[in-house]
Amino acid sequence: MSSGRASSQALLRLLAEVRQPLYLLDDQRKIVFANQAVADWLGVAAGDLLGRPCRYQSGETDGFAATVDGLCPPPEVFHGHQATSIIYKRTSAGEQELRRANFIPLPGEVD
Repeated sequence: MSSGRASSQALLRLLAEVRQPLYLLDDQRKIVFANQAVADWLGVAAGDLLGRPCRYQSGETDGFAATVDGLCPPPEVFHGHQATSIIYKRTSAGEQELRRANFIPLPGEVD
């Protein structure tokens, strides 16, 4: 039987290989995991996303903060409800590129 740490590492490797953009937020709305597919879509390094906070449609940011904010789930997800919504990124021409995303809250404390 493998240890919890080994199982966690195996799970992270498996999630990293998913072809669809996949990222995980903690209860503070900070990115704790981002696979290469989401990094490729955004045009950033996956490691640069880690620890960055997401704000839902803040409209107050630009640059990299706006990139991260474009990934934020709607507020109901942080109250334990699944949701489908739109995430976005800015293209080099300054336009928004939209994607539909499914948000699934994981078990734990909710607001």
